Amino acid sequence: MRYLDDPPLTAALAPQRRIIGIKVCALVLGIVSMLSALEGHELFELPFAIYLGLIFGLNLVLAATANISGLILSTLKAKWVKIAIRAISLWTAAIGILICALSL
Repeated sequence: MRYLDDPPLTAALAPQRRIIGIKVCALVLGIVSMLSALEGHELFELPFAIYLGLIFGLNLVLAATANISGLILSTLKAKWVKIAIRAISLWTAAIGILICALSL
């Protein structure tokens, strides 16, 4: 299996994650975000293209932040930068989980 050396998107996870696991996490995150964005609508009440567009758009945001993190990590080689990226990732994930928990 192919492993990533230092995945910026999953900086809070172990660096030796499999690429398929990262893709599955991104898909699940996109679907959950899409469903929360369409709160108040029944499933498949809207055209299917809206669902695909939301999944694509939300995953595009995640991919863009991953590329920005990767650019920062490749540009700045100091150890504190890697720690800062991981801390920001953890705080962002914790805030997202807290928002999901409070909205239920």
